[in-house]
Amino acid sequence: QAETANRAKSTFLASMTHELRTPLNAILGYAQILKRNKSLDERQLTGLNTIEQSGEHLLMLINDLLDLARIESGKFELQLATSDLSVFIAGVTRIIQVRAEQKGLVFEVSAPEHLPLLLLDEKRVLQILLNLLGNAVKFTDQGQVSLRVTSTALPGGDGRLALCFEVSDSG
Repeated sequence: QAETANRAKSTFLASMTHELRTPLNAILGYAQILKRNKSLDERQLTGLNTIEQSGEHLLMLINDLLDLARIESGKFELQLATSDLSVFIAGVTRIIQVRAEQKGLVFEVSAPEHLPLLLLDEKRVLQILLNLLGNAVKFTDQGQVSLRVTSTALPGGDGRLALCFEVSDSG
């Protein structure tokens, strides 16, 4: 009975994520179309950016639910690809910077100047970092949130690195 209930839950999650994604894609699409209007004032553009970023965040949460169903069914796989870590960190910074500024917080990023290209599942690392940084912003009322990225060469001399992402806050 438990196995049947678990399968039913996974099936429900998969179909519900599809049903939620359809209207969300319309919201995101219209926000992107409206942002093309050159006559928007700063307040309108900020509002559309907030709609778009919130929609992207909601889409990520929906995808997380789908991933949970895949994990439970044993069908989850990492999607490794070459990634420019500098570009990746800049993207994370843009997302969190907006949230931090909305709360009057300082967001600081510390990373080596020259970060290598790496093989990683960018989506999963992004999920983890946005979760940690989002919680730091959410539970910090004043001060700062910071992300520190360090790399250390692994033994063996084959060029492999261990990356460390440290999130801290004053909250």
